[in-house]
Amino acid sequence: MFVIVRELKENGNTVIMVDHNRDVMLKADHIIDIGPGAGVFGGKITAEGSARDIIDNPASRTGLYLARKKTISVSKKYKPDLSKMITMKGAKAHNLKNIDVTFPSGAILCICGVSGSGKSSLVEDCLYPAVHASISGNPAKNRQYEEIEGADIFSKIIFVDQKPITRYRLRLY
Repeated sequence: MFVIVRELKENGNTVIMVDHNRDVMLKADHIIDIGPGAGVFGGKITAEGSARDIIDNPASRTGLYLARKKTISVSKKYKPDLSKMITMKGAKAHNLKNIDVTFPSGAILCICGVSGSGKSSLVEDCLYPAVHASISGNPAKNRQYEEIEGADIFSKIIFVDQKPITRYRLRLY
């Protein structure tokens, strides 16, 4: 992942990430550490600069973790359970040509393709309404697909799109 981030930067882009991964933070050009705690105890900049600056700043709790003076116990490496799948047949919204597709659950899934190829149509117009309909027990209106199998493995769905923050939509069911 960091190779892609570095490549974006080298192509003249500014990349801002919110991340808790030590390796990512150590590779960052600049870190802004906010705290000192969570909730009402946060909201202040406790340290700013390179990873070395954060490690050397006694006000930074993050610096303690970067220097390995404090650790967070993490269970065994996460391995997604790819045995549960959602299969959609006959997706045909906008540019989609009556496709069949399988989505593994419990994993990070990337839908990619050139602009206009049907990525958003597949997720926003087909998959999301199908899973929402399954959860709510109401048949999807204006179905853009023929059949969905496995959507019942979810108890809720959250849809977050990439519209500018002034038009941000969060759908929670």
